[in-house]
Amino acid sequence: MHMNLTGLTIIIFTLFMSPSVWAQSSLQLKVEHYPPLLDMNSPKQGLVYELAEQAFATQRIETEIIYTSKEDILRSVDDLRCATFSYERDKDNSKDWYYSRAIVLRPYIYLKHIDSDIELHDRSDLRKYSLKFTQKEPLYDITSMEELLDHKLDLFSVPLYSAVHYLKNNFTKSDAKNLEFLFSPSIRSENIYLACHKSHPSCFNLIRKFNKGLETIEQNGHRQRIVKKYLSWQ
Repeated sequence: MHMNLTGLTIIIFTLFMSPSVWAQSSLQLKVEHYPPLLDMNSPKQGLVYELAEQAFATQRIETEIIYTSKEDILRSVDDLRCATFSYERDKDNSKDWYYSRAIVLRPYIYLKHIDSDIELHDRSDLRKYSLKFTQKEPLYDITSMEELLDHKLDLFSVPLYSAVHYLKNNFTKSDAKNLEFLFSPSIRSENIYLACHKSHPSCFNLIRKFNKGLETIEQNGHRQRIVKKYLSWQ
């Protein structure tokens, strides 16, 4: 059977389950490396994985992470035995998938040099300055941030979690202090959800358990502690 993926964008990672796994209390997560959401170099494997792992753990569902290519992830989607993490815009465009509650909100910000004389009152002011937008490629993002430090660029738009991750791991503290976050005018924010295809008989139950797990880690404060960790770089 071939699945129609029209209207659904797989952002970076997919949960893959063998036929028997749906009925058991363990699952494998096929993911593409994209820090800080999914990070093979982090002991906790990234923000979204850590949140998902903890939510599933409250339901006694163990998870195993497997890093692979986007092409392999897309092939896995076709067999109707997988779930995926999806952006909010996909939730609005697709009627074929069940979606969990939002796992985390990913806001975008602007970065500028702290010495730059930049004033942004509304989006029309952006035309006055040299501006780049993230390409969701670490090398591109880091290079753009270096251009800000060298005054070769005025503004760089990037997801907040990514900006913090790069500052923490790719820049000295003195350089990081020379970059300032601007939260307005707003660009966009994206919720990330767990999603799976409605044609699979266990999909609804998986989402239900995952939602219950998210609620548990919110109530016990564990979710807030995890998110705070990924927003701290000083």
